[in-house]
Amino acid sequence: NGMVVLLAALFALALVLLALAAWWLFGRPFDPLAPDPNARAGTLKAQPADVAPGSYRLVLNQGPVVQAGSTEVPLAFENPQENGYAARLDVTLDDTGETVASTGVVEPGRYLETVNLSRALDVGQHEATVRVALMEDKNEVSSMTAAVTITVQEEERG
Repeated sequence: NGMVVLLAALFALALVLLALAAWWLFGRPFDPLAPDPNARAGTLKAQPADVAPGSYRLVLNQGPVVQAGSTEVPLAFENPQENGYAARLDVTLDDTGETVASTGVVEPGRYLETVNLSRALDVGQHEATVRVALMEDKNEVSSMTAAVTITVQEEERG
């Protein structure tokens, strides 16, 4: 009887540890104020330019093209070093108001080649709005928007 109780206790402990590991790997809430883990140092195509104090230079692809079934959109968002603000993005579909992508914070001098959608979009053109929140010390100090058209193409068959 003592052995059965010990085995049951070990089994329960294993389940708790498994649940904690699953939460740590998959269930942690998205933190929009944390640095975006996909942001890379440098630039994609943006050339250096003067940015007046208090201003922000927005650099992104307003016509990204993605293959059907993919959730990776080549938005090519750059936060040039000359900008004085960190930034984070939300991408919202104009027809439904659904937010289909959000990023963490991208510091000046870093870029995101792609953003990940929460779901694949249907084939066709999708008008969307990218809201750019300008951040200072984890506080939003201003925002701006840009219109984008996400084109989803049929998968090429070879």
